Amino acid sequence: MLRECNHMIEDKTIKFRGKNKQTGELVYGWGCYTDENEKYFIIINPKQFIQVEKIQRFTGFQDEFSHDIYEGDIVEVKFESDGPIRSSVEIVEIRFEYGSVLVGLGSFEDVKKLYVTGNIYKNPELLS
Repeated sequence: MLRECNHMIEDKTIKFRGKNKQTGELVYGWGCYTDENEKYFIIINPKQFIQVEKIQRFTGFQDEFSHDIYEGDIVEVKFESDGPIRSSVEIVEIRFEYGSVLVGLGSFEDVKKLYVTGNIYKNPELLS
């Protein structure tokens, strides 16, 4: 079951991650910014900023195993609806577009199960 994180709603916690430009590892932080040269940075703490390739936002949701879901995550999702296609399982990338979190072509209302299986940096082959 897709769950909203209570701490995000109650405390207004906002989280970000990105691929470290120097090490290639994913880094997580509580803030982000872009400088005048359009370089992206994740704020780890008030004195530590790490340059990343792209900033990915936390969606406010967790998967079946309580893993936080970020933009750029690759998930296995099971949709169920009353429409012509009643049930399907897909591997899709989580994206933010038009002010909403998108899960493939379906809406969150139709999501029955969702598991993070990777992300676009470490497992791009999952989308092919």
